[in-house]
Amino acid sequence: MIKESGKGLVLVVSKWDVAEGKDAFTRDELAPQIAQTFDFVPWAPLIFTSSVTGQNVTKIFDMALEIAEQAPDLDDLILPAGGGNLLGAAGLVLGSIAPRVRLTAVQSDAAPSMQVSWKRREPTWVDRCETFAGGLATNYPGGFTYAYWKNAVDRIDLVSEDDLVSAALIMLQATGHLPEGA
Repeated sequence: MIKESGKGLVLVVSKWDVAEGKDAFTRDELAPQIAQTFDFVPWAPLIFTSSVTGQNVTKIFDMALEIAEQAPDLDDLILPAGGGNLLGAAGLVLGSIAPRVRLTAVQSDAAPSMQVSWKRREPTWVDRCETFAGGLATNYPGGFTYAYWKNAVDRIDLVSEDDLVSAALIMLQATGHLPEGA
């Protein structure tokens, strides 16, 4: 479905800094499991990131640049808000090579810290952070990437938990795979 519609896809494992029990080999052990889960998109690159430490954030910049170059007629880019890694990369790249592209972020209304921070124009801690989309949930935006996305985002929309579950069920029906809420 993704490939047939001409869309790009990057698989991002975020919050790698807080993965419990990891060692130097964990990523190499986990990557094949992730690849098997996403076997319907074997061409999609896989990146392990942390917005806290900045780990692999520059790789996301490179991929955002590649997507922008492959889609010169792009008008709008809609991304998950997450902790800000992908938004920061997209904001930096689009601001440099495609400033006319509108950047919209989405996140669960049950974990709205990115939208709250964006509206207040400063990183803001939000206590509410319990969502089906746990891999994208954060109480506080990543400090490393905030400066890159705060002025680049045109809007941040909140999505209901019911809509997130409905989207997951649509993906299950279309692909045969039940995605994680992230």
